[in-house]
Amino acid sequence: MELADINHSEGFVAELGITVEEGTPERGVMLMPCNATTMQPFGVVHGGATIALLESVASMCAYLRSDYPSEQGFGTHIDVRHVHPAREGMLRGVAELASEEDLGERGSKQIWKVEACQDDTLISTGSITTRIVPAGYAG
Repeated sequence: MELADINHSEGFVAELGITVEEGTPERGVMLMPCNATTMQPFGVVHGGATIALLESVASMCAYLRSDYPSEQGFGTHIDVRHVHPAREGMLRGVAELASEEDLGERGSKQIWKVEACQDDTLISTGSITTRIVPAGYAG
């Protein structure tokens, strides 16, 4: 699967203004603006928007690890802590592969170390678990 095959021209990711900066099967980077769409009423980026950024970048990497269309990748677990507010500019979401487990006929499971940063300030950190399964496995 190629990075150029990823199209976020519509849907949830596009609504949040998330764009791909870098993507490989082991590491991905996406950007998200701090704007009216991603803010909570108190003038800081909504934690849910930050989590959407981080799950999007981990899921993109799982997609790049898959043999689409015979396999499908998706997120299954999120553990993210918010450590600093973001108010303006851009957030950079990074996912790096920490481990992968072969699940046999049930596919594979990946653990991604994720971080959202604004310049040199850590905004959120944690891990996201993804699965890659044979097409049709999940229903």
